[in-house]
Amino acid sequence: MHKIVNKICTTYKTVVTKYFFITFAVMVLFQILLANNNERSIVSPALVYELLALNGDLESLQKPKYLSPSAMILSPDKKHIYICEQTAKKVDLYSVSSNNVVRSIQLPNEPTGIAVSSDGSHLYVTCASERWPNGMVCVINNADGIIKKRIPVGHMARSPILNSDNSMLYVCNWLENTISFIDLSAQKEIKRVAAIKEPYSLALTTDNASLLVANMIPDGISTDTTMTCKVCFINTSSGEIEKIIRLPDGSHSTMNICLSPEKKYAFIPHLIGRVNLPAVTLEQGWVHSNNLAIVDMEKKALFNDIELDDNIHGFANPWSAACTDNSKWLCVIHAGYDIITIIDMPSMFKKLEGKGDVSHDFSFIRDLKKTVIAQARSPRSIVTAGSKVYFTGYFSQSINMIDLEDSSISVTKYPLAGEEKKLTAERKGESYFYDANLCVGHWQSCHSCHPFTRPDGLNWILSDSYLSSPKNAKSMLFTFQTPPANWGCKRDNAYESVRSGIRLELQVEPDAQTSIALDTFLMRLKPVPSPKLVKGRLSESALKGKEIYYDADKLDCVHCHPAPLFTNLRKANAGTFDDYDPSFDWDTPSLIECWRTGPYNHIGSHETVEINLRQTGHSRNVNNLSKEEFDHLVQYILSL
Repeated sequence: MHKIVNKICTTYKTVVTKYFFITFAVMVLFQILLANNNERSIVSPALVYELLALNGDLESLQKPKYLSPSAMILSPDKKHIYICEQTAKKVDLYSVSSNNVVRSIQLPNEPTGIAVSSDGSHLYVTCASERWPNGMVCVINNADGIIKKRIPVGHMARSPILNSDNSMLYVCNWLENTISFIDLSAQKEIKRVAAIKEPYSLALTTDNASLLVANMIPDGISTDTTMTCKVCFINTSSGEIEKIIRLPDGSHSTMNICLSPEKKYAFIPHLIGRVNLPAVTLEQGWVHSNNLAIVDMEKKALFNDIELDDNIHGFANPWSAACTDNSKWLCVIHAGYDIITIIDMPSMFKKLEGKGDVSHDFSFIRDLKKTVIAQARSPRSIVTAGSKVYFTGYFSQSINMIDLEDSSISVTKYPLAGEEKKLTAERKGESYFYDANLCVGHWQSCHSCHPFTRPDGLNWILSDSYLSSPKNAKSMLFTFQTPPANWGCKRDNAYESVRSGIRLELQVEPDAQTSIALDTFLMRLKPVPSPKLVKGRLSESALKGKEIYYDADKLDCVHCHPAPLFTNLRKANAGTFDDYDPSFDWDTPSLIECWRTGPYNHIGSHETVEINLRQTGHSRNVNNLSKEEFDHLVQYILSL
């Protein structure tokens, strides 16, 4: 036993004790025993790590500790930049004068956003991860870097923002579809209000009376050809949604909000999916265009929407934006194509005067912009300090800078850590998933249709046939474990589907390096624990629903959706009528994570699980359940 433990200790780069590994082995055995039944364990997928307070902190050859810088904010005195190193679970304090990291603050979970008090004395860092999604806000004393308080918030908390007097903090609970209101004098959440769908970023009006929320994924049903993302204004006193603004039809993936220096306008990068067209070409935004919405914060209305692409060349996955303090330049970072678009902001607004919709006008800002190669892989965060623009790449280990007063606008790189770690196959696959450099014309990446490997909620007419009918985008979770692939089961497995996707949706020939890395990444995707769980366990209602689910005298759920994958890997007729396709039998999807993958069925014509369950022909006797029994059943399904 001691020889085995010693060998394990030499494999890992973190110094640990033998007794630690003995405890670890016991806990692994305990987890195996827990899961050794006919159903997928409902506890968190990383129970062992969570119990040992590891949560992925144990570095190994197969799981190196990458930085993954994902969010930044400038200090009030503009001398420092706070950088959220997501997978390293820390915040780095970067000095803009010495161009190096002067301090790091370790966090209990992955940082997903950061706010800093107006006097610079405190940091407010949201933390959550796919392994442990229960969100918290870490209140940090900036003088010594000590966490003073952990304030519980919602599921996958992110994007904190302070009001002007630092009395309130607002937080997006991304996959819970809510916003947390936190009273900082009381150091606790005082209210949690409903957003529309997947709130991902926030901004406040100048009077602090309204909160602008960018909802990342469209709500509604996919058969609605005008389906789109919405941004909304929430009243900070009542918590009620007071205004909803539709972005252009087909919009999705609103990743961030940037306010102009005077807070008159909000800039929101997003994609527009041309879902009513068969995906036979990519040029001129035929499938996706990459855009920037402009919201008038005073009128609470969409001012216009700017096309960021050229007509024969896309600029995939615009992620974040930043304005220079003098309002001269608006900079947009593109995570898919690894470039920065720099827009002459005064000239843009002058040209917009009296203009109608320019969301598909490729020539509109052509003479008002310049582009710079970011020299960072998947840049997702950007800040400005004077004429200097700083940005980081999620798959890089440096902070990069350009000076807009320098006519050459060359990129200077400053390391955030030591020697860059070699990318594992899984990490390479993840980087390829977000990489539009693999796509002809750089128009889109895999992430464009499957944001964060999950569905975008839209119907697509894919390019393998002019006769194809619209089908709802599917989640990438368990694609390798649940063959065959796609709704019509036309591809025998995910291996074939990955290569077909590269060929048809990126329109390049797949090579072995890219394909195998993507395989590895997708194979290892793990489900996110449901927000319906209570401390990682089924609620009382869900436990009752579980009994109903497995009661063969009442229902036939387990016939098509048996554990552990909650699919029988066969086609079935669930009673969904399709105007565009006479077929009746479609792939039976897994129920795992269905709490986040609506709308439902192969054409996305049902907005909720409740509607889908009651579809005629879907399930025997479900409509004979009492209202209470039906509600319990829904709670169980939404907890998987």
